[in-house]
Amino acid sequence: MVLGRQDTREAERPRLGEADLAEICQVGQTRVLRKAQSLYVGGETGSSAILVKAGRLKLSRLSADGKELILSLLEPGDLLPLAGERVCGRSEPLVEALEPAVLVVVRQRDFEWFVQTRPDLALAVIRQLTARVRELEERIEEMVFKDIPRRLATTLLRLAAVYGAPEPGGGTAVGIRVTQQELANLIGASREMVNHALSAWRREGLIELHGRCIVIRRADALEALESAR
Repeated sequence: MVLGRQDTREAERPRLGEADLAEICQVGQTRVLRKAQSLYVGGETGSSAILVKAGRLKLSRLSADGKELILSLLEPGDLLPLAGERVCGRSEPLVEALEPAVLVVVRQRDFEWFVQTRPDLALAVIRQLTARVRELEERIEEMVFKDIPRRLATTLLRLAAVYGAPEPGGGTAVGIRVTQQELANLIGASREMVNHALSAWRREGLIELHGRCIVIRRADALEALESAR
């Protein structure tokens, strides 16, 4: 079956349109990233805004011992706000390309001038940043109040709602390839815990695993697990 409950929180994130991106590109510098190439937001870009023009990326932070927490998955039209002063002991956000990507880096003064002269763009930026804050708040609640299988179920349903495609024979293929380690980094768990949950769901017929591709066959069962107390 196709997902019965469409989780649209990520899908509804406001993104800048092609016309806005085209205008901003005129005042920004283009950065091309190869797959798996990364840059530190703030460290390499200074006090700049970063816009995703093409490709998919992940935004994450690394702990002192190298553990990664993925904060968000980024799409064309997404915006990363101006980098602020670095807080002592706090790592800088890291952007890594999941596929070849194009970014536009806009200096602070140019970005501020642009939004001051374009109130409609300023509202679009506010809506997008507000949506990202709401997403992060939901992620925090999930990590506090849900155990790992429920967090994983929520994440798979969310990814399927955004990137999913109907699968022959019923079900939804998650249209973005993620490793088990990346899933673990999304929900704040270990890869072994994610592997254990996915293996159990595969045996029960809830999902199918084809390398890094996940097919959800029983969305209703994942939804029931997600809402269980």
